[in-house]
Amino acid sequence: MELKRLISIFLLGSLYLLLLTALVSCRSIFKGYNGLIVPAENLIVLQNEGSIEGKWQTEDISVNYLYSKNVDHLKISGRIDFDDSLKYNFNRLNDFTLWVHFINSDNTIVGNLLISPFTSLDMIEEISFEKNVELPSDTQAIVFSYSGHVSEGGSGQYGPGDGGVSWSFWTTPQD
Repeated sequence: MELKRLISIFLLGSLYLLLLTALVSCRSIFKGYNGLIVPAENLIVLQNEGSIEGKWQTEDISVNYLYSKNVDHLKISGRIDFDDSLKYNFNRLNDFTLWVHFINSDNTIVGNLLISPFTSLDMIEEISFEKNVELPSDTQAIVFSYSGHVSEGGSGQYGPGDGGVSWSFWTTPQD
């Protein structure tokens, strides 16, 4: 009887240890790009006066944005448009995530804002966004990053083996 109790305690302790390890691992995964140094040419330097319009573009997407910054807050809105190569070659946006990263005076990422997680859109079309966020101290600039997955034919969810063609695309703050 005592042996069964010891085995139960050991198994329960092992389970708790496994859960604790998983939680610590998840914390490091969600840290994202914090601490990464970003090249100066990638930065969008924040202005303190009025509403500022801009356009950020890669080979996959363009982001037309409008922001206003006061001392410690940023209000940003805009429109994400996908490149014609994605729109005309694929019919489904399986997932897409856009991030804004906050950069300090040392060109280091000190915070992140998730603009969008979009999933399972049956068309690849423009997406609008609007966010209002408190800025980390010493934020001087922002930079965007994204990742996405599109498909054509079949469900595309699991790649070409399910009767469809799929494509993943992304840009990091350092690209």
